[in-house]
Amino acid sequence: AKREAEALELERRETEKAVLSAAREHQYSIELATALETQKTVVHAEAYAEGVAAADILLRSEITKAENRAIEIEKDLFNTQQELSLERLKVEELLVNNSIAEKAKEVAKEVAKEKDKADKEKKKNDSMNIEIRKLEIEKEALKLAKEEMEKEER
Repeated sequence: AKREAEALELERRETEKAVLSAAREHQYSIELATALETQKTVVHAEAYAEGVAAADILLRSEITKAENRAIEIEKDLFNTQQELSLERLKVEELLVNNSIAEKAKEVAKEVAKEKDKADKEKKKNDSMNIEIRKLEIEKEALKLAKEEMEKEER
């Protein structure tokens, strides 16, 4: 009975060892699987990080290109605004010159009217002066005739 108890005890210990060994192996395989998963995850993460870094570099390059293009567009816009301002000034100058020309035409018309009036006045005055001169000549002639008549009467 003692041997049987010892054999049972030995069997129990061996079973316990086997269970513990199996449990350890199972634990190791779980830890190994977890480690492998972790390693896979790290490898994937590293590959993903490299891809992200490359994408980041590409995006930064595209952003730089876009910013440079925006600067070029702003320069073009500024130049176009300057050209537009110059054209506006030219148009304003033309309008002023046109306005001056119109005023000059109006003044020329007024001057022509005044000249016509002055010419008419002068003709009128010349006609009057001629009439006055005729009358003076006639008066002189009458005076001479009167003197002649007075001489003859004496």
